[in-house]
Amino acid sequence: MSPDTTATPPHRRVVLAQPRGFCAGVHRAIAMTERALELHGPPVYVRKQIVHNHFVVGMLERKGARFVDSIAEVPQGSVCVFSAHGVSPAVRGAADEASLHVIDATCPLVSKVHQQAKRATRDGRLLLLIGHNDHEETEGTRGEVPNRTIVVETVEDVDRLDLSPDTPVAYLTQTTLSVDDTADVVDRIRTRFTDVEEPSSDTICYASQNRQNGIKSLARQCELILVVGSENSSNSQRMVDVARQAGVRGHLVPDVGHLREEWLHDVRTVGVSSGASAPEVLVDQVLARLAEHGFGQVDVDLTAVEDVVFSMPGDRSAPEPAPAGDAAAMRLLPSVRQPADIRRFTVAELTGLAAEIRRLLVEEVSRTGGHLGPSLGVVELTLGLHRVFDSPTDRILWDTGHQAYVHKILTGRWPEFGRMRQRGGLSGYPSQAESPHDIIENSHASTALSYAYGMSKADEVRGVTGRRVVVVVGDGSLTGGMAWEALNCIAGEGRRVVIVLNDNGRSYSPTVGGLARHLAGAEPNTFFESLGLSYIGPVDGHDVVAVQSALVQASAVDGPVVVHTLTRKGYGYDRAENDDVDRFHAVRPMDPVTGAPLSSSGRSWTSVFGDELVRIAEKRGDVVAITAAMQDPTGLSAFARRFPDRAVDVGIAEQNAVTAAAGMAMAGLRPVVAIYSTFLNRAFDQVLLDVALHSCPVVFVLDRAGVTGDDGPSHNGMWDMSLLNIVPGMRIAAPRDAATLRAALRTAVHTAEGPCAIRFPKGPVGEDLPAAFSYAGLDVLRPDPSDDVLLLPVGVMAGMCMDVADRLHAQGIGVTVVDPCWIRPVNPLLRAMAPRFRVVATVEDNLKIGGFGSVLAQDLREAGVTTPVTSFGIPQRFPAHGKRAEVLAECGLTAEVIAARLAGLIADPAGWLAVEASGPVG
Repeated sequence: MSPDTTATPPHRRVVLAQPRGFCAGVHRAIAMTERALELHGPPVYVRKQIVHNHFVVGMLERKGARFVDSIAEVPQGSVCVFSAHGVSPAVRGAADEASLHVIDATCPLVSKVHQQAKRATRDGRLLLLIGHNDHEETEGTRGEVPNRTIVVETVEDVDRLDLSPDTPVAYLTQTTLSVDDTADVVDRIRTRFTDVEEPSSDTICYASQNRQNGIKSLARQCELILVVGSENSSNSQRMVDVARQAGVRGHLVPDVGHLREEWLHDVRTVGVSSGASAPEVLVDQVLARLAEHGFGQVDVDLTAVEDVVFSMPGDRSAPEPAPAGDAAAMRLLPSVRQPADIRRFTVAELTGLAAEIRRLLVEEVSRTGGHLGPSLGVVELTLGLHRVFDSPTDRILWDTGHQAYVHKILTGRWPEFGRMRQRGGLSGYPSQAESPHDIIENSHASTALSYAYGMSKADEVRGVTGRRVVVVVGDGSLTGGMAWEALNCIAGEGRRVVIVLNDNGRSYSPTVGGLARHLAGAEPNTFFESLGLSYIGPVDGHDVVAVQSALVQASAVDGPVVVHTLTRKGYGYDRAENDDVDRFHAVRPMDPVTGAPLSSSGRSWTSVFGDELVRIAEKRGDVVAITAAMQDPTGLSAFARRFPDRAVDVGIAEQNAVTAAAGMAMAGLRPVVAIYSTFLNRAFDQVLLDVALHSCPVVFVLDRAGVTGDDGPSHNGMWDMSLLNIVPGMRIAAPRDAATLRAALRTAVHTAEGPCAIRFPKGPVGEDLPAAFSYAGLDVLRPDPSDDVLLLPVGVMAGMCMDVADRLHAQGIGVTVVDPCWIRPVNPLLRAMAPRFRVVATVEDNLKIGGFGSVLAQDLREAGVTTPVTSFGIPQRFPAHGKRAEVLAECGLTAEVIAARLAGLIADPAGWLAVEASGPVG
């Protein structure tokens, strides 16, 4: 008989031990190392591995930590962290001799053992130290009384001691043996000797004991136990030993790549735990891989509640004040290492935790900059989500991702908040590289509902049950058409999606349009129910009990459901709540007490544009300004105050903005669409076919063009020229300073033949860079009698190119720097100029593919010009977040790199063959 391929597969599940993973001592040691890096900057030296986990060590190395085996390897006067395992007095003495700035991250429980070791031997007793002889923790304790300490690992070691039964002894335990093996050794010591001094208190680490007890509980339920932890972690190794001693197969899993499929054959129940130094992200990855093999159901086995929190002390030499958000000021937050941790909190504790989270947000985001107001408004909402739903098994999606700061905190990343949006630190948006809890990396609005529809559909096709998809979407995001396209599918197919509507009445600015009126009306339920969506609410989004109750109710609905929560952007921070502009939506580094920026960067590109547009509009009554829910960030606030009837906010609806602008142009107005460069990507079809096809004189002002940096890959405006260069009739200007921005805007508004785009970067505009002379639309910034290199910068890259020219001039290479001003269409004078030079080079903060250099090379090639063209731009990848200068340097866009490259081309003409030629190279 053929096998029945339609048979239901055997029920498979995972039993997840709780507690597991990081203990308080490990959490404290990692936080102290990160704090040292933040306060002192890299490198910070760490004696031995801070904890025994390769993932943690690698993370800290990437941030600038350097791990050494000996104090002798640490340079004189450097910052040195002692690991959680502790050190001996001899090591401390060596550190003092080297004048090291020591930060002691020794676990307080280990320090207690050290103190007991000294007390136990004061009356001449011999100390029997139960642990592994070669472990750092044992090394540190033995070093306290090296001449009076003997290390014993086994019962046999005790039997082999050449000591008389009446020898006065004391014993202490380390964390390196299993609890049961330790108990056996203790029993043998008590039997072997007549004068035994017991420890003054239990010295067996609570975390080791809890995790091993958890393994014993798993062994009663499971056929296979997986322990997530590193090979060099004795704690993790002992957990595997405990599993095997209980008669259950046990395997150590350093990371998900070590999980072998053959282990799962004929297994229905898998137990999962992790050692005290294993981060939760590794556990989550293992659970995700198990789910791929059919182990989608996860049950939690709670065997103990860990509420131990260790404060963060100062270091040993001239300690600086603890930084804002330090664990010393936090009572509850340090115990939150994973979402499950908050499920044991009482309501009073949740209220306290919410206050601690807000304090952390205000203090840390004030230092780093970031999205403060949205985060303050979703604290209780996020607590409720993670108490009701089991992330990442249940998928929680954020629309948009700048609401996810609290989510990051509750998923174990709060110690890293000091480096938010900095190179190598946390992203300002969800990031799959950071955590499996971050499902999508969206930072553009109105998209998450479509992701949710797709995920729900995929679960149905794959036969996955018991998993919910939860979307947190703001009322501002519902002004975007894509959200309604997704709602149409979700409601039409009855998808089991929980839609949490975070209704704060705003995006950047107050929410506009008919939707806002419906939500503020007396019966918002009828609005959603008419679409086929169940409705719960409205709920006070700052009442965690009410939020949790509503979410529990929603989780039981067999179909799509809206949970309507009312929140206040900036809640709990008076300066944010009282800010009329945007409730501190996005802030620069500032004084958290006054709300004042810590530094003044001078005039911004945005303000120069906004002021000039007002001047133009005062003379032309046909000029209108259009924004997609970003009136103030795009510089249109002054225009809206001066000409309220000519300022149009369409909500987060870039496609609507562009086509509406086309309609206004057709009807006799001159529309100026002010938009971030990255958001123009969303309306490319409208630019191409609604504006350009009809030759509509619409002006697109692209703020944040080029590399923006700390907002991450989705906010870089590095695609606009590559997209717009293929639009027939499009004119593109890239001003280099305030003067050329004003001139470009005036020219664009007065251009009646087709669309124009003006691009400029984020940040201060700087001083004007005047031209030596201008001719036929080209600004010659630096002429040179030697016709070696014609250097063509795009916009703000002009200043860097002047530096490149100076560097090459010092090497005897002549460089003429010319700003094309309008980069599209290509100025025909460049065809006449290029043949005079040995090489033409372009520099732009746009993709090299399809950018100005590419277009210029094609134009010269078609004109028969054979001068080689080399272009410097952004490679075809998504740059990681960091400061603008850091990202540019990673892309090779520095004066030093460009000058060296051009010098090499001039010195080796054969190298030109590798350069994109404008025509045949003879």
